[in-house]
Amino acid sequence: MNLEELTLHYDFYGKLLSNRQQEVVHMICEEDFSLTESGENLGITKQAVSEVLRRSTKKLQSFEEKLGMIQRFQKVVAQLELIDRELGTIDQVLDKSQHAEIQHMRQQIKNMMKQF
Repeated sequence: MNLEELTLHYDFYGKLLSNRQQEVVHMICEEDFSLTESGENLGITKQAVSEVLRRSTKKLQSFEEKLGMIQRFQKVVAQLELIDRELGTIDQVLDKSQHAEIQHMRQQIKNMMKQF
């Protein structure tokens, strides 16, 4: 799992990890610390950080396999993007009042996507 995928999994399922696992993954994903820097901050070895990270990654993958929240999220975002593009196409042939309504709907879609 690459860093981007780990970060996404952590965003969805991080609270289900132990406190130590949360600390390690947070340092790696959010603080951009190396394994060595994380170990120094936690008072453990680089190897211990690596092992905690490995177990955490495995756990996060398991949560996604069982719950599928990330996959559902990505489908919803893709659908919202498609709707937004279609509204943009329709908007080009509407009058001013309809244009304002379409723009309002597109803004609502963008706001929904920002919440994720």
